[in-house]
Amino acid sequence: MRRGALEALSLGLSCWPRRPLRAALSQLVGDLDPGLAGQAVDLLARQPRARPALLHLARQPLDPAVASRIQRRLAALGANPLVLIVHGRAGGELAPEWPVLARELERRRGAAVLLQPLTAPEALQPAERPWPPQGPITLAPLLHLPGGHVRDDLPQLAAAWRRRRQVLRLPFLGAWPRWQQALAAELASLIAVHGAPLHLGYHPVRGQLPQRYLKHLGRQLGEGVVLAPYSAAQLPPGALARTGTGPPLTLALAAANEGSLLRRPGLRRALLELLEALP
Repeated sequence: MRRGALEALSLGLSCWPRRPLRAALSQLVGDLDPGLAGQAVDLLARQPRARPALLHLARQPLDPAVASRIQRRLAALGANPLVLIVHGRAGGELAPEWPVLARELERRRGAAVLLQPLTAPEALQPAERPWPPQGPITLAPLLHLPGGHVRDDLPQLAAAWRRRRQVLRLPFLGAWPRWQQALAAELASLIAVHGAPLHLGYHPVRGQLPQRYLKHLGRQLGEGVVLAPYSAAQLPPGALARTGTGPPLTLALAAANEGSLLRRPGLRRALLELLEALP
């Protein structure tokens, strides 16, 4: 009966709402019948942007034949070359955590990964890379706030890339719901150890859009987190500092630009998984 239902489902595959369809097929991948599970893998791989669902399933304990089938489907889908837009230090210098992350991503995605710092001299021009001349790339801005870089520099950079090739441009990292969830979980673990409140510092931003975003982020992070602007003199980017002799702790939100948040295992793991699953 399950096999007959799955065969009937596959006949109208493009007509079904994608979210419940992905959920149903993902559940069937764990079926005790390997033939049925394998067919569910094949149907899932036919969905648009199937990589995230297949990667999630690849981390689950599955029948060896089904797990092997998932790996074959992932290899056939492939991944775009990935351009990671980071803030960087003066002169385009990168914190050492970024090249290490890029190398690991290249291994996991099976595709090239390029780091492009916005502080480099030619920041708003596509960086040179010996990629194939054709095919799309994915542009991922790893910035936390919708400040000037996100609103002004990124559209120019994306337009310059589009003059060379097809570009899939993603929103800035701080807008990704799963990253917000990962950040909330990390801060909750710090609060569990050190107590509330925890001050999350950010570089001052102007305009209504950043302020609306900060209010939204505050709701996502919970009552134990206090968002507050800081200056470079008050708190070096990336610092996790105790003010006075006890709580509150202060964590710099801008730390992802400098690589410091990548030293926190939970956030590094979450970022790797998010970037690995990109088209």
